Amino acid sequence: MDTATSPTTTATAAHPRRGAHLTAAVAGLVWLAAAFGSFTPEAPDAATATADLVRAYAADSQAALGINALSSIVSAVALLALTAALGQIVERASHPTASRFVGAVGAVAAVQLLLFAGLYSVWVLADASRMSDEAVLALHHITPIGAATHAFVLPVTLSMVAVVSWLALRARFLSRPVALLGLAIAAAEGVSMASVVISSPVTDTAMYVAIFGWLLWPVLVAADLAIKLARRRVD
Repeated sequence: MDTATSPTTTATAAHPRRGAHLTAAVAGLVWLAAAFGSFTPEAPDAATATADLVRAYAADSQAALGINALSSIVSAVALLALTAALGQIVERASHPTASRFVGAVGAVAAVQLLLFAGLYSVWVLADASRMSDEAVLALHHITPIGAATHAFVLPVTLSMVAVVSWLALRARFLSRPVALLGLAIAAAEGVSMASVVISSPVTDTAMYVAIFGWLLWPVLVAADLAIKLARRRVD
C-alpha cells in the first residue's frame, strides 16, 4: 500500500535545513554589528612605555576598551552559532568529518577572540591607578600575546574557510561567487605566510586581504544563505 507524504512530515523534514540557514543569517548580521566595536585604541609601545603612560592610556580608553570587550564576546557567540550552522549544512552534504572540523575551528577562533579581548581590555577590570609600576608594565607587556594568537589562529581559521568553500562548490550550498571568494581569501593567507621568510608588497597585500577577508566572509556567507532561504520560502 502506498503511503502519501503529508505536508506536516515534509515541513518537519525541511525544518532543520531552514533552521541552519536562519541561524547562520542572523549570526552573520550579529558578527557584522559587533565588528564595528572590535577595534582597540592604539596602545603605548610595549618596548618604550612607562607606567605613567600606560595609566594615562588606561584612563583615557576605558569606554573604547569596554566596547571592544563586549564586541569580542558578542563576536565569539556569533561565530560559534555561525560555524555550528555551517557544520550542519556541511554534514547534510555528506561530509561529517568536515562538519566536525568546521565546529572545532569555530570554537578555537571564538576562544582566541575572548583571549584577545581579555588581554587588550584588561584595564576595564584592572585599576592601573592602584597598581605598582611593575605590575602595570607586566600587564601591559603581555598584551601583544593577543596579536600573536591571532596570527597563529588565522591560518587555521582560513583553512576552514577553504574547506567550506571547496565543499560548497561541489554541493552548491553556497553560491559559486561566495565559494570562489572564500577560496581566494584562504589562498591569500597562504601567500602571506611567505612573509615569514621574506617580506614583499605581494605578501603584505595578501596579509591584508586575508585579515579583512576573514572579517567579511561570515557576513557574505550569512547573506548568501539568507537569500537562499528567502527564495526557498517563495518557492
